[in-house]
Amino acid sequence: MYVEWSTVVDVPTAHGDRAEMLRILHADPQASRHAAPEQRLAQADKVGSSSQVGEFWWDDDVFVFRQDGMLARKDLVRAVELLAAGRDDEVLALLAPFDDDEDNTEEAE
Repeated sequence: MYVEWSTVVDVPTAHGDRAEMLRILHADPQASRHAAPEQRLAQADKVGSSSQVGEFWWDDDVFVFRQDGMLARKDLVRAVELLAAGRDDEVLALLAPFDDDEDNTEEAE
């Protein structure tokens, strides 16, 4: 399974097997801003992500999910399946809370 992840809203925006993702990526009007879809998937196969700056590579084992918590890579497929079924609340149960030391929390005034 391939998952397109938005770093703007911190959620998966598309998913599918290789053929489905190629169809989605070829239909994307913003595709010209990126490498060719085949190259993007080859990059994802190799390092875990199509990111050219090292985000979400295989050594990244968690993703920030909607600023609600951290989603483990091992739970990514399950989260995508739940989201596709409209079971968003169940995704929240997969999340680990942010560490107090991380920059994702607001400082007390």
